Amino acid sequence: MLKVVTDIEEIKKIQRKFEEILIKYSNLEIEANLKGPGFRKLSTLYWSRNHGIYFRIGKHYKTKSEKFWNVFGISQDELDRGGDYRITVQVNFPYVQKKRGKLAGRIAIDENNDIFILHDGSINVSNHPVNFLKFSSAYKGRIIEPEEINDDRKYALVCKVSDNEITMNMISDFVRAVHSAKDIIRDELTRK
Repeated sequence: MLKVVTDIEEIKKIQRKFEEILIKYSNLEIEANLKGPGFRKLSTLYWSRNHGIYFRIGKHYKTKSEKFWNVFGISQDELDRGGDYRITVQVNFPYVQKKRGKLAGRIAIDENNDIFILHDGSINVSNHPVNFLKFSSAYKGRIIEPEEINDDRKYALVCKVSDNEITMNMISDFVRAVHSAKDIIRDELTRK
């Protein structure tokens, strides 16, 4: 059974490991604009040619923020300096002890001390917030059921954190599955 990690020092330690693995499998680091609902921010982005994704990881850019801001997007092409890149999905964890708030990411550990990154399915599509029920109806990735975790909620599996390329493959699959789910949901919204 998976157990959600709530200890902030443990979250920070796992975040650092997560960052090291992601950077290890990236091919390029540049400064470019990251775009999301209502903002555009110059950020350090990493790109993985083999996985066709880019990401920004680490503490949030707002100095008073209390979260790690891990954002991901899709690009088969090498990133351009100064270009604009849309966020596909955010997988954020708390940086200080607080109530859950608007953090979609969770870290969980199993009985073998394997580490897993989870997502609660809260995303935005065309500036519309999407709940887990709507998300899971369009998402084709692995769903963690409540009986598999010490929580009463369902989660999408992002990846198993291990020091090999399997982590990057899983993250790439997750980002692509979220991208596809957003396309399906966007189509549903435009038909209404």
